[in-house]
Amino acid sequence: RDDRGGGGEAGDALTVAVCAALSQLDPDAPEVMLVAVDGRADPAAMDALRSLLTRGVARLSLQRRVLIVTADPTAADAARKAGVKAVALVAGHQSRVALKWAAAHAAISAGWPVLLLDPHTALIQDPSPFFSRDSDVEAASDGWDDTTAYGYDHVVDDPDMGWSRFCHGGRVLSSDPGFALLMPTAESAAVAALVAARLLNEALQVGVSTRSTGVNRGVAGGARGVGGGPGGGPGPGDAEDFEHLAFNEAIFLPSHGAYVAPGVMRRTLNYLCFANSKAVFRFMRKDRRFGDRDAHAPVVVRLSYHRAEPARLEDVYLKYLEGNGGPLGTWSDGNGKGEGAAGGDNSATCKMHAALVAPTPGQEDASAMAQHFRLHRTWSWGGVTPFTFGPGGRLSTPWGAGQWGLVPAR
Repeated sequence: RDDRGGGGEAGDALTVAVCAALSQLDPDAPEVMLVAVDGRADPAAMDALRSLLTRGVARLSLQRRVLIVTADPTAADAARKAGVKAVALVAGHQSRVALKWAAAHAAISAGWPVLLLDPHTALIQDPSPFFSRDSDVEAASDGWDDTTAYGYDHVVDDPDMGWSRFCHGGRVLSSDPGFALLMPTAESAAVAALVAARLLNEALQVGVSTRSTGVNRGVAGGARGVGGGPGGGPGPGDAEDFEHLAFNEAIFLPSHGAYVAPGVMRRTLNYLCFANSKAVFRFMRKDRRFGDRDAHAPVVVRLSYHRAEPARLEDVYLKYLEGNGGPLGTWSDGNGKGEGAAGGDNSATCKMHAALVAPTPGQEDASAMAQHFRLHRTWSWGGVTPFTFGPGGRLSTPWGAGQWGLVPAR
């Protein structure tokens, strides 16, 4: 039996390499920041690693708290040149994500809290002071508001059941294994061992190394199901998708049948402070308050929805470190740059909305929607209430007063 998910002698070699690297860390560090990277096999990941090391780790003087785990000497050399001494070079390991979780298990077993840190991450501030440390696992969310990040009461209606027609359950978006703090508990160690073993087994079964070869075969339950990674199109390969699935199943699913869950206590990190790239590019940069870095700057931005575009990381740093938000505004919500790209930022629509004025009584009389609002004033937005469309364009929300108007016909 090999609880490290490394497989016999390979697992032993990994443990030796990781423990030797851990001895290079600051013994008073609050946690080890574990970064696993492919190196030459993934040029985009190398670009992201260099950005993380220079713009994040070195600027914040975190070199003595970072552990780089890799099978590639190029990535190891890049880390050492950036001042990171704790480097575990494990030759011949085929799966980056399996290597990452096996190393996490070794570090947790050695008594270290482990922060899993994907290279596609912008470190704006040192995240350590912002952790609660009251749970086995604290992870960033793939959500972008209270409903998606923290969950809500999801009701399924079956009219044939009569008085018991409504079935209540919880629904929440998945957690991000690219930014998760695992405390040194038996439960966290069990999660790391379980995920490492599943990832190694998956890599051995399908021959997946660290990136997709272009064929998205999906995973059990759907590549975008309970644990499938965010986004679509160019981005994570099979290995990252399966890691996302395995991690979320480990922390969310209950014991059932012969399966015994690790039983972790989990905490979801604040989605505005530990933001994913969808939250930043689709919402925060356009918001009057959150778009102002003096009013709010995230601690971390995870490029989880835009892994294929590491150049976004530099523009995130320009926005939140130097106050230059121009380059950030050139990216679309989805893929690529500019309004014409997939999922464009719809700036023309936003300008049209900014020109809206409160409807007059006559305009309300002429609009079927406005007449409907007269009969049904209170609504919900993403499950959040009350959201009230009042007379004269007055809008009342849990976040404050606003204004609604009628979009002119084009």
